[in-house]
Amino acid sequence: MSAARTAERRDAATPLERTDHACFLVTVTAVGRPAPHVRRLTLAAPELGHLVLLGPDEFFGLLMPRTGQELPDLGVVRGPNPRPVLAGLPEEQRPDLRWYTVRAHRPGLGEVDVDVVVHGDAGPGSAWVRRARVGQVAAYQTGTACYRRGHGGHQVVVGDETAAPAVAAILEQLDDDVVPHVFLEVPSVREDLPGLPAPTRGSLTVLERGPGLPGSVLLPALAAADLPALTYAWVAGEQALAAEARRHLVHVRGMPRTAVYFCAYWVLGRPRG
Repeated sequence: MSAARTAERRDAATPLERTDHACFLVTVTAVGRPAPHVRRLTLAAPELGHLVLLGPDEFFGLLMPRTGQELPDLGVVRGPNPRPVLAGLPEEQRPDLRWYTVRAHRPGLGEVDVDVVVHGDAGPGSAWVRRARVGQVAAYQTGTACYRRGHGGHQVVVGDETAAPAVAAILEQLDDDVVPHVFLEVPSVREDLPGLPAPTRGSLTVLERGPGLPGSVLLPALAAADLPALTYAWVAGEQALAAEARRHLVHVRGMPRTAVYFCAYWVLGRPRG
């Protein structure tokens, strides 16, 4: 195997690299509710007109001022991680930071949409997004993308409700030579899922887990699925769900570790969103 091919396979399980990071102010210009437990915020800034997304599942950091707080000067943030700068701020000036997927990008308007599953005030992101109103100001920290194009054939895409925006975007932007097999688990299809584009090939399995633990319905369905040989997998969601899905794909399905991207978007029992 050539060195180039080896590097390509190794990189398939790692995020893409962005070299032009920035942190800038954004304004909420619209608030929607595409599902009862989902809020869709439209964020606008001139910088978003020049942003080039690296992939369909690109994520970004949303820095949210706390109640009664104004955002500090974040122009000193350099690189992909604003946490060192935030750690140096006094507690009363420190905004909350959470990472979300870009659901839609309209560079001509300098806008992005972000869908957030809200669950009361259990996490700072959910609390802020639930109360977000047009005209509010936050900050946008550029991130990167993780879904790797260039792997044709049959692919499996696995996620829970927090991964639904990324799954939807992946389906919308599939390469012509990809056949997707999607497994998506949500607490309630009516309450937690804004809707998904229907793939013209492959399969789409949407599972409702009700009050069960994350993965309690998805993992058995994945294990029982009759799937062809897979070239690539993308897995995201609750930590145990993502880890067990990856274990199954590698140790049972025989996929190379380098062909399986997985990410814990949240951890059961810890504040999220």
